[in-house]
Amino acid sequence: MRVYQGAAPPARGAVEGPVYRTAGGDSAVPTGVVFVRFAAGVRAGGRRAELLAAGFTVDSLPPWAPSAAWVRSRSGVIADALRGLSRLRRLREVEAAEPEVLTVRARRRGE
Repeated sequence: MRVYQGAAPPARGAVEGPVYRTAGGDSAVPTGVVFVRFAAGVRAGGRRAELLAAGFTVDSLPPWAPSAAWVRSRSGVIADALRGLSRLRRLREVEAAEPEVLTVRARRRGE
């Protein structure tokens, strides 16, 4: 992944997407993947049809969190995933729907 300020140079097969700036001035880049967490006891794998109806497909089901799923928009377009967050949050028993965002690595003192 490369982040450019202004227009990116043309590249074959490149995918463009939004880039945000954090309060500290660093770039924050959404990946198009969203972490969805249902209420305790609700198995996310059993909600595939509802997620699909909301415009998302299940990317993976983390074994350590059976009430959660990583999803992406059916189109695979990052902006579609961001626009669809409100649909995910309105699904029955969804407690959280948060986009995955990449930022620069924070370094600790002494690293």
